Amino acid sequence: MSSWKASIHLDSKYLRILVTDYLGDDLCKVRFPNHCCHPRSLTSFLEALALWNGVAINAAIFVTKDAPASSVTAFFGNLWPEESTLVHYQWFPSNHKIKRLTGLGDFRDMYRLHGRGN
Repeated sequence: MSSWKASIHLDSKYLRILVTDYLGDDLCKVRFPNHCCHPRSLTSFLEALALWNGVAINAAIFVTKDAPASSVTAFFGNLWPEESTLVHYQWFPSNHKIKRLTGLGDFRDMYRLHGRGN
């Protein structure tokens, strides 16, 4: 089995999750309200997907500046979401830009193979 990747985006209205396979193909798209009742709900949801696939999920978290502090705390606890053996988080600032090397021609097809878009 190959590991799935999850991108998590929290803004002023929603928590969105996109899960892709190792080729970058979409497996699951979810949009929840930007509040929840338990700080472990996000990790539990991702653990269920990892159990389905049989391999841990790597999750990238993006939080916009306009996301309410109460939503951040509700989803991610006071400092950081609780990791487990099935879910590994990586935090990215809301202004994170993907760095690209220049030269050597057009590599868009290669980025698509890695599920990184253009």
